[in-house]
Amino acid sequence: MKKSISFTILACIFMTSMNAQIYLPSGLKGHWTFDNASDLTHATAGTDLQIVGTQTAITGPAPGDGAVRIPAGSYYRCFHNIAANGAGSPTRVNNYSLLFDFRVNSVGQWYTFYQTTPANNDDGDFFISTGGNLGVSGVGYSAFSVTPGQWYRMVITASMGNHFDCYIDGHIVLSGTYQAPDGRFSLDPQSGSNELLFFADDNGEDNEIDIARAAIFDHDLTAVQIDSIGGLPAYSHYR
Repeated sequence: MKKSISFTILACIFMTSMNAQIYLPSGLKGHWTFDNASDLTHATAGTDLQIVGTQTAITGPAPGDGAVRIPAGSYYRCFHNIAANGAGSPTRVNNYSLLFDFRVNSVGQWYTFYQTTPANNDDGDFFISTGGNLGVSGVGYSAFSVTPGQWYRMVITASMGNHFDCYIDGHIVLSGTYQAPDGRFSLDPQSGSNELLFFADDNGEDNEIDIARAAIFDHDLTAVQIDSIGGLPAYSHYR
């Protein structure tokens, strides 16, 4: 697999997406902006994604901000490089956060964000439902629903045994049901396959989705950190 140039993560860092800068807290293990149409899987931090299927470069939510369209049946393999973590003697990654800048162009069908099973032979692990709500049966669904054609910034912050929360544009929309350590929503660690899948599902609940940014962190971000990242479409936290 192709890797980007190594870097040192500071207490807080700025990552540049074309003409816009976004604050990202410490603990960043992977960051993908999809700005280079000739190398869409390039990582600005961490390891390049691997595409399974097809991808198309599109315009993102702001001038000069690139994005990618992932059709049904296609997905990314993400190598997260996170060691097993969490309370007790964990065998898997129990504390992590995911960020996605996303848009869907219709509701009434399912969309998936990530899959913790690298073989993709069971259900995805976080969705947009047919009603536009965010979640999955294991953690519940948000009352909030997405509007077709609108860009959003979503952050999932997870600590198995403690909390599983989802934020949209800096505002919490789901306080999910607590999950067991080393269970379904934990990730295979760096010492294992070191892998999760973005936008994959085993039975077709992964319809076309637009993504302008993705990131993964090795801990559960706090509400203060998520607020500092900011949201879309106002770009109020872009410097």
